[in-house]
Amino acid sequence: MINFPCFICLQKQSLDTMKRLKIEDSIQEKTLRKIMELLLNIDWSLSSDELENEVNIVFRREIGNADPFKQIKDINNKESMKLVEAIKEKIKQTDADKKIAKAALAAVAGNIIDFGPGKNFNVGKTLQRFLNKKRLPTDFNYLREELLTANTILYFLDNAGEIVFDKLFLETINSVRNKPFSRISLVVKGGPFVNDATLIEALSIGMNEIPNVEFRKIGNGEPETGPNRKSAIVEKWIKEHDIVLSKGQANYAGLHTYKNIYFLLIAKCAHSASVLNVPEGSLIIKRSI
Repeated sequence: MINFPCFICLQKQSLDTMKRLKIEDSIQEKTLRKIMELLLNIDWSLSSDELENEVNIVFRREIGNADPFKQIKDINNKESMKLVEAIKEKIKQTDADKKIAKAALAAVAGNIIDFGPGKNFNVGKTLQRFLNKKRLPTDFNYLREELLTANTILYFLDNAGEIVFDKLFLETINSVRNKPFSRISLVVKGGPFVNDATLIEALSIGMNEIPNVEFRKIGNGEPETGPNRKSAIVEKWIKEHDIVLSKGQANYAGLHTYKNIYFLLIAKCAHSASVLNVPEGSLIIKRSI
């Protein structure tokens, strides 16, 4: 079911994005009116991620830009590529039994990259704060064991920039394992959606270079961009992999009803923090049961 704060959040996100893109005032007004009209008439039984899809379809159509965050996504990837080199060195100097933990912390820290309303983030500071953590959530111990023994992995990616640290995480797991995964299925967005990673952003940072990797797509709400998270197709993907990882709040919203998925994210808003029963800004590594 839709959470009421999401209505305000999505309007503010749309307005902030138009100001960032320097969209003329008349188009801003028209776009916001169309979004408000949609919100007044939409089916309130939708989940928050489904609602986001519908709002962003209207947003892209009204501003006349099919991928308004393209430049920002490219910048985020490049900035993260600079930061990741230092993290790689830290992991190299880490004891073998702690390498996966460090890489997991970096991957979760990357989830701070967010263009929701009123969000000011600093990736470098978040990395530093998370990498200094001495204790990880209890479910990380189960995650680590499964990562070392599984043959196949399904990994729902989230944002551009963040995926640089997801790549490091997967590379680190492979370096610790006795043999690589027989299949790594990376799930990207099948079409533009805010700053979410599509196949274009994933290929631009070389995620296709990971051994035995393949890509799958979930939809952005538009035809032929892929299935939604609650579809029978996605359920089949989950069942045919030994271990499933999910990054970010939107993937959590769409996938939390499935069992045995590991969710890695930062609780970046008051609502998600409340649902997860943690303080806002908390690091989450949680297995659904």
